[in-house]
Amino acid sequence: MDGSSAKLNKTIVILTPGFPSDEADTTCIPTLQDYVATLHSDFPGLQIIVLTFQYPYRAGWYKWSGIDVFSARGKDSKIFRLNTWMKIRTQLKRIHRRKGIDILHSFWLSEASLLAQQFARSRNIKHIATLFGQDALPSNKYLRVLNLSSMTIIANSEFTSRTLYKSTHHRPQQTIHFGLIAEKINNAPVTERAYDIIGVGSLIKLKNYPLFLEIIGEVKRDHPRIKALLIGEGYQRNKIEGLIRETGLQDTIEMKGSLPRNEVFNYLGQSKIFLHTSGYESAGYVFLESLAYGCELVCFDIGFVPPTAKSHVCSGKDEMIQQIKSLLAQKLNYEPVTVPTMNETVQKFAALYSL
Repeated sequence: MDGSSAKLNKTIVILTPGFPSDEADTTCIPTLQDYVATLHSDFPGLQIIVLTFQYPYRAGWYKWSGIDVFSARGKDSKIFRLNTWMKIRTQLKRIHRRKGIDILHSFWLSEASLLAQQFARSRNIKHIATLFGQDALPSNKYLRVLNLSSMTIIANSEFTSRTLYKSTHHRPQQTIHFGLIAEKINNAPVTERAYDIIGVGSLIKLKNYPLFLEIIGEVKRDHPRIKALLIGEGYQRNKIEGLIRETGLQDTIEMKGSLPRNEVFNYLGQSKIFLHTSGYESAGYVFLESLAYGCELVCFDIGFVPPTAKSHVCSGKDEMIQQIKSLLAQKLNYEPVTVPTMNETVQKFAALYSL
């Protein structure tokens, strides 16, 4: 069904731990903000409301790209978590009383799904929960209290679907990959690329950037003039900078910190190989972005890796090293890879919403 003919008073409430504070906050859960923006543009007749638990760190209602957003300003405080939940429940009651909620869509099987499940069950509202990250792991305490059979669970990749089954013996009803907003990708190939290897992500333990540095050091033995770029910020920055000094890679690896997405895209367009050393990734949105900019992708068997000639899934460190050495010895082409679009993602969810 065309979005313009969607039921005009149909209301979808999205619950999430975080959401951008304004349109300039491009690094806050890019996948989710792209999804909400595309749903809004493809189905302008829908009333979309976002309730966010922890971020941004200001309380109250605000507008984001024409969409109503309520922030409970939980600030990840365990002490005030029940108070945060009360704020969200209050807003759900008000929205349902004034507009009538047709769909509750929660992201991450965590507090968002727990409150959505409770509210949906008491008022017979359809609840869709998207498995979006580490929430598929057995370490997620909410898996012990959620009734997984009473909600429609959507995985964002086959990897997270398998992980949830290993953790709970419960399979998601469906897998829907999250694509890119094509208009944001300026994917004209750049024939001269200044960086041989690029990494993008939060500088946290999960992303395993010490391994990234180790691989760069090994590759440098055969390619002494390689240039690498690392984009991201996090609590391990000082540790990573120390390792770069200890291994003598100061002239090889350039660190940029956190950058707006458009600047990240610019650097992807200047890089040959995207190296991702994380041992866990639910989908890897940046995988699609790197392929769309013509990079070779080298990663482990995690997330959603489209089966393309530029996708190189490795089983361990040694295979990554050999793969990168092999690629750098070739004359690479930087033609963009066609990847799934967010419009396709929205259409699949629209079918679940019965639009």
